[in-house]
Amino acid sequence: MGGGCDVFMAYTLAKMLNNMMGKQGTGEFLYANCISERKDGIPSDHNTLIPNVLHTVPPGQPRQLVRGENTYGTTFIEQSVPRGEGGSPFLLELKGHKGIDTDEKLREQTETNCSRIDQALNHLQIDLVFGVDCGGDSLTGGKDHAPGMILSGRDQQVLYAFWKYRAVHTSDFDFLHIVLGPGVDAETKEEDMIREVLHGPFLSGENQMMWCEGRKFLGAFSIEKMIQDCFPLVQALEPNRTPYLMYRALTNTIETPQEGDTGYVPGKDCVKISRHGNYEVIPRSWLINGLVFSYDHNCARCNCLCP
Repeated sequence: MGGGCDVFMAYTLAKMLNNMMGKQGTGEFLYANCISERKDGIPSDHNTLIPNVLHTVPPGQPRQLVRGENTYGTTFIEQSVPRGEGGSPFLLELKGHKGIDTDEKLREQTETNCSRIDQALNHLQIDLVFGVDCGGDSLTGGKDHAPGMILSGRDQQVLYAFWKYRAVHTSDFDFLHIVLGPGVDAETKEEDMIREVLHGPFLSGENQMMWCEGRKFLGAFSIEKMIQDCFPLVQALEPNRTPYLMYRALTNTIETPQEGDTGYVPGKDCVKISRHGNYEVIPRSWLINGLVFSYDHNCARCNCLCP
């Protein structure tokens, strides 16, 4: 949903779901990643399916990641993922939150991204989406958004677009929201994550995100096998990337808070996560489990421009 390393876990989830049906590889499951707009265009060796919207990486063998190389602003991460059905992984190009400082600009960003996601879903003839987010800023809003405008964050833009698309395609489309390793992105405090998952009031309160009010927590599942399968794909990356942090939590190779540290609680099995200037202390068990959510839709209350 948010891009970056989410694609590694999306690929691994596709493998897991396909294997549950007794098949090898990823089968008919497609997988994709969201990327920011490219001012200089997509690299010429990529295949563009819809200009400025949907692309695929070059076919053939995955491009191996090089330890220490900069992957931000490139498609190196997506190119490193094994190829799958239909040319997976797909690249979904979305408008980012840079420069979003008014309600009008936020509305323009949201309408643009909803249109792009609509086009992609229609082109690929998708009837079920598993929206994968590592960390959970798609639940809480996180910190990667325009100041005071949580909806401008990419995860929230994608979640809203899925929710809105389903309002139009009620008979032939649905989606599940999957959060892997809640808190691993260090963008949400423990108490805020618990509130969003179990209790409320949800983000919809002060931010008018009506779709959150229809959120239903369906349950949790272990992702230990997914983490192990994913690690060979990410081991060349920095150890603070989200799937790598999950692996470190699983293998007890991650820092833990000590007496005197912020967030330290005697006898509580937690880990310290520091990335991109953010710091949080999170229960270790969270990083090796996934959460699943569904959403109801109430057009009478949503103000989502439904027809």
